[in-house]
Amino acid sequence: MKTYSLRDILGHEDIAPGRKSDPGPAFPLVNIRAKVFGRSEDADEIYEVTADSLNIRKGHGIEYDTVSSPLLRGTRVALLERRDRWSKVDVTGPNDLEGWVYNKYLKII
Repeated sequence: MKTYSLRDILGHEDIAPGRKSDPGPAFPLVNIRAKVFGRSEDADEIYEVTADSLNIRKGHGIEYDTVSSPLLRGTRVALLERRDRWSKVDVTGPNDLEGWVYNKYLKII
C-alpha cells in the first residue's frame, strides 16, 4: 500500500463490467481491502457519487423504477451488495434510503 499509494483494490468485474466477473462472490475481497487499508473487516465500505446526478433504483438495472430523486455528486453511500455492474447501497445520513446504483459512478473513500 505504501509503495504504490493504493487508494482501492479492484477486481476484474470492477474494471471490465459485463466482460469479466472475477473474482466472484466467494472471494473475500472485502476482507482483503479491510486488512490492506487498516479497517475492521465488518466495517461498511463507504463510496462517493462521482456523477452530477445518479439514479437510485429498486433493482439492479435500468428497467427498475427509481426510489427517489437522483443522488447528487458527493453523496456518500455504504455498500450493501455488489454485482458486476450494479451495487445495492444505503445512503448515509438521516434518511432511510436504499437502492441500486451503477458502479461506474461510485468511488471508494
